[in-house]
Amino acid sequence: MGTLPNGYILVSSTFGAFVILDLSYGRWFVLTSPPPFLRPPVPGASSSKSSLVPPPVIIQGEPSKASAIPLFVAAGLLLLSLALYLLRFQLGGGIGIHLIGYLLAPLLSSLVLGWDVVAQRQGRKDPWFEPKPNYSRIIRIIVALGFVVAIFHIIEVGIVCGQGFVQTGVLCGA
Repeated sequence: MGTLPNGYILVSSTFGAFVILDLSYGRWFVLTSPPPFLRPPVPGASSSKSSLVPPPVIIQGEPSKASAIPLFVAAGLLLLSLALYLLRFQLGGGIGIHLIGYLLAPLLSSLVLGWDVVAQRQGRKDPWFEPKPNYSRIIRIIVALGFVVAIFHIIEVGIVCGQGFVQTGVLCGA
């Protein structure tokens, strides 16, 4: 590691890429060609200043993190499904409320888990991406809790269909 004349520190130079730390801004850069070193003095040229090699192409990455939006969406779906179950009597207790609650908690939350996994996998293509595996772990827990809530919705669908069959002889309004 050496300090370059223009305020950069060479951190690594593996696989043909040069990782440089900019001391003035605290940012990292990946250089596609060697960093600018001072050229040796040319005979007959002015020795007071030596010329620099032209600067290489700099690829700067912006740091990005995994999004927390899927986590909030999954938590919102679980809370909405739970609220539909707890408020079933105030909402009329029909079969539609329980089918919606069943769709919200386990099924849509599972789709949100897939969204999070795909988004984090695509983000890992960027070297500046910071994955958040805890987000996926929490969403998996939310999906498991969603299946528990879904059991109660399924039981209520069975109760509504069973009552309708006993009273009218027709299964679930068919």
